[in-house]
Amino acid sequence: MAERTTRPGFQAKKPTYKGTWVCEEWKLFSNFLNWSLANGHRKGLCLDKDIININNKCYSPDACVFVSSAINNLLLFKRSDNSGLPIGVVYHEFDNKGYKRSKPYRVKFTINSEKKHIDSYATPEEAGLAYGREKSKHIIDKANNLTEEDCSLVHREKVKNALMNHAKSLEEDTENLYGGNTLY
Repeated sequence: MAERTTRPGFQAKKPTYKGTWVCEEWKLFSNFLNWSLANGHRKGLCLDKDIININNKCYSPDACVFVSSAINNLLLFKRSDNSGLPIGVVYHEFDNKGYKRSKPYRVKFTINSEKKHIDSYATPEEAGLAYGREKSKHIIDKANNLTEEDCSLVHREKVKNALMNHAKSLEEDTENLYGGNTLY
């Protein structure tokens, strides 16, 4: 937490941490330690500041929970390159025989540490919409099936509700960006 909020080098490598800070209460380590022990800290879980409140920048008792890296990574939405394509979409113009594809935009994301190819689409907008819908479904499924390995028991309901909010937000954002009910 201290590294994430105070080291410019760390923030340069991981820009999502720019502008983050620690609440006054946790600046005294014993307060943070007591909160951590009372709120399910254990090996295998990471402190997260923005699952509960999307885009939160403050580490505080109200905003933070302990979750696994799998849960944390579930909410990563990033482009793999500077292609300008929607998140989760890759372009494959030709198949492995050299023929041009009629649906060159493919939707991919990771589920349980495995990369999954969802489907192929004719336009990047269709693929972006499909990504938002499929990723939302996966987040909801995970929220409904949280285990002790996924988060501290103290915060299970809080994490479940937060994941549901993330899924809803992702689906709404992709619907707004790429169109309404054109696929289903």
